[in-house]
Amino acid sequence: MLACPHCGIALVKKVPRRGLREYILSLLTIGPFRCQVCTHRFLAFKWWPSTNPSREYDRVPARYPVLLSAIPKQFKKQREEGTLLDISMRGCAVKSNGLCHKGQHFCVRIQLPDQEPPIEIDDVIVRTLTGQRIGLEFLRIRHEEETRLRELLLTLMHGS
Repeated sequence: MLACPHCGIALVKKVPRRGLREYILSLLTIGPFRCQVCTHRFLAFKWWPSTNPSREYDRVPARYPVLLSAIPKQFKKQREEGTLLDISMRGCAVKSNGLCHKGQHFCVRIQLPDQEPPIEIDDVIVRTLTGQRIGLEFLRIRHEEETRLRELLLTLMHGS
């Protein structure tokens, strides 16, 4: 099994090719991969024919309470509560009854079990809306919080 050369973890996924160089290398069975934990993108030898995948990060199922706070704070309805459905290093899906629209920015707090402080993501944007399911992309996250998010993902991936 292929492992990430940066962190050594064997949770990598094929990703879309970028540019002529990667297209030519793909003819030689060398393709782009991305680590699902440390987000490092690299080229590696592959044995199977490639297709362009739709998402660079696999999402991991999770169920945690989530608090969405509107950015900027002047919005009348500043907070929405929801439930985390799945998560990756670059985004997540949340189930919420609150009203929001594509392109709206939020600050997200993911409440973890065991009385740990919540993981705080400073800026997320709504990318998709399907009924009560909201697809969020992480735009800005502090380094300490990103480290905690990686630890959470490793725990969830090893648990499944």
